[in-house]
Amino acid sequence: MIITIKYKELETLYNVLTKSVFKNMKANRGKAKLLKMLETKDNEYVEFRKDILKNYTELDEKGELKVDENNNFKLLDNVNIEQLNQDIQELDNENVIFDNTEYTERINDFMKALSESDLEYNNQEILLIDKILEQFEVKEK
Repeated sequence: MIITIKYKELETLYNVLTKSVFKNMKANRGKAKLLKMLETKDNEYVEFRKDILKNYTELDEKGELKVDENNNFKLLDNVNIEQLNQDIQELDNENVIFDNTEYTERINDFMKALSESDLEYNNQEILLIDKILEQFEVKEK
């Protein structure tokens, strides 16, 4: 099963997964597989974001981002904040592809349980669930 979302939607997907508590063990195993993939994608996002910030931030002797006493990044002098924000926005809007054919059956079990769920989700979560379920339904046909 292949699921495509944006990097900026990773946190919402995490919220959906943690809220989605099912009695069906097959669905829960699918959820576990998605959580593992989500962790990998989130780590990837953090590294990509660091790579962008390294172009705009002071670095320590180890090449890590410097922070001030308030835990804010120490930006280089004359940094173009608009460009920094644009670079971050571009990353946030990049597609993230969850592709795992090894566990397709379990992920399908989770998707079926999610589509029949009577749990409460906020609007942002509902929009993401709809997006993911549309991809699932297309695959099912």
